Amino acid sequence: MDRGWIKLHRKIIDSHVFSHPGLLKLWVLCMTKATHKEIEVSVPGLLEPVNLKPGQFITGRDSLHYEYHQGHIKNKYSRKLKPTAITLYRWLKTLEKTENLNIKTCTKFSIITVSNWPTYQGSEQRSEQQGEHQMNTNKNNQEEITPEVFSSLRKRYDDQELIDRAFDAIRSTRKSGKVADSVLVAQLRKWDRYPVGQVEAGIKIYLDKDYASQGKREDYLYGIIRNQTTETSKLKTWKDELSDL
Repeated sequence: MDRGWIKLHRKIIDSHVFSHPGLLKLWVLCMTKATHKEIEVSVPGLLEPVNLKPGQFITGRDSLHYEYHQGHIKNKYSRKLKPTAITLYRWLKTLEKTENLNIKTCTKFSIITVSNWPTYQGSEQRSEQQGEHQMNTNKNNQEEITPEVFSSLRKRYDDQELIDRAFDAIRSTRKSGKVADSVLVAQLRKWDRYPVGQVEAGIKIYLDKDYASQGKREDYLYGIIRNQTTETSKLKTWKDELSDL
């Protein structure tokens, strides 16, 4: 999810949403989850990624419930927390009835479309996109993607063969069997946010379950890495160290 910003109009204080704290929180969550640009999202169990347009996002009852509560209970999450998943979905249907959003229900997930997104978010989002474009242009001018760049980002990993296998798997998700160097560099930079053991554990899960053959791309791999617990990564590293003795 993009960590940008949204516009919230002052007239919201006159709406029915503002009078209900829980509904207001859910509405703000929907606004912040909506993408500001067209993207493709990998969904577990689907071979092809789902295309999302500006103002849309994918969710499910359990995931919506988790995200609604995670600001308070990241480490002690319980599905019994109130409002429950069923209540949140009922509130979501209320927002649909009042034409705040539209819900397209699929087998494994729902696509939520925030109504009138271009009208209320368009001009500001264009400014944000222009700013991002300028930042990317400046970055590209400052740093050319060369073998040295790859080497500097990869050197933190002892198992270079594992990284090569991960890149080969990513390439296999394309019909051409190729990906731009910028895609791989972007992944290395994302992985750099997490401990080496956590990254390698996530890669091994991705490779062992052969997710690439199911069309699940690098974003899916990154999701696996991100969801690996620090404790699991530490345990793996500890076991690897013992095996070397």
